[in-house]
Amino acid sequence: ARQDSSTSQAIIDELKTDAAFCRLSQRLASETMRRDEEDRSKLANGIQLAVEKGVLPASVNVEPINRVNVAGKSADAVAEEIIEMLGDAQSKGCVITLQGLSGTGKGTTVAKLREKLPRAETWSNGNVFRALTLLAVTCAEQQDCELKEVLTPVQLDSFMQMLKFGKFGGKFDVEIQGLGMKYLISDVEKTTLKDSKIARKIPTVAEVSQGEIVNFAQNAVQTMAAAGANVIVEGREQTLNHLRTRHRFELVFDDPTLIGMRQAALRVGAKAKADIKGADEAAVKAAVEAAVEQLSTSEQAQPTEKDGLLATVGAVLLIMAAAAWKWIDGVYFYASRNVTSSTGQGFQSRSIVTNVPQRFLQVDDALAPEPPNKLPVFEATVEFDLSKLLDPIIDSKIFDALLDSKLLDIIFHS
Repeated sequence: ARQDSSTSQAIIDELKTDAAFCRLSQRLASETMRRDEEDRSKLANGIQLAVEKGVLPASVNVEPINRVNVAGKSADAVAEEIIEMLGDAQSKGCVITLQGLSGTGKGTTVAKLREKLPRAETWSNGNVFRALTLLAVTCAEQQDCELKEVLTPVQLDSFMQMLKFGKFGGKFDVEIQGLGMKYLISDVEKTTLKDSKIARKIPTVAEVSQGEIVNFAQNAVQTMAAAGANVIVEGREQTLNHLRTRHRFELVFDDPTLIGMRQAALRVGAKAKADIKGADEAAVKAAVEAAVEQLSTSEQAQPTEKDGLLATVGAVLLIMAAAAWKWIDGVYFYASRNVTSSTGQGFQSRSIVTNVPQRFLQVDDALAPEPPNKLPVFEATVEFDLSKLLDPIIDSKIFDALLDSKLLDIIFHS
């Protein structure tokens, strides 16, 4: 069974009046629009910072955009429509930008264009952001300072000089050379650049380097186009506006609700394909109906964002509490101290014996305690040092796994 744009369209045609499918579609459309708006807002802030630094111009003259209505069309048909509008530019090499809301099929269209266009190349800023983050993290480690201290405009410019785009071994690539490193992105994109310590820091670096990356991309895609390649760049409008090309395309729907239907059709198709029993039409229909019912019900039962946040916080606190209890629930020491209290006949001095966890005591090793049943044992100062509680947790593998899961990023972002 295939799962492609044709399958998704067939599911939409069959279920567009189904109540459960429509509920699922509406929910997914709302979620998609919300995520897109959040992404646009973050990217706009990054572009504005680049303008304020003088890295990007405050205003640009954007070439006309060709809007392609993808409703009811296969990915092949959409790609063919774009290629027809390119004319003879494809024979010489050109830069093609592709934008649109999530769910309009940009990724699938890029894949089809790459299949159909001669000398096709695709460009993504993702690995360049990772390479820049690698340089920034390495610099911070070498200087023994916080990451943000090496993200100044001057330092970012220095890092960008360590990235070089060109042909290496007959293929276009990006070379990373500096701070004792020399790599090609193609050699380390699935290893060094995917390291968790890099992944965790990408948002921090991306927040202040949108302009630098856009300028690097502009040089790279123009270099490839000048060499005769047809370069396809998929991205957000705010970024693509700073790339100069006459071949700009936006995928759109006349009816915005179709975005949710496409997302729903993809999920239903994947679920039905995994659960299908038999190859006849009745088995396929039964699998699709069951998938719609299950997905629409699970969507309705999903907790709110607030509920999810509270559950995440609770899980984090539970893990930390369990680690802390395992650590402090150990040997208890008995400490004696002299106190003076007021009585009816004046002041009286007496000795108080207290049992205290070993970790909270600052004692001289020479004053080793006697067994607890012999009193008093030794003098000690009782102090609560919070770092003694938190440091073992932060250094633990549990905490590393927590960071890798990005739960803390979700908490702090919310």
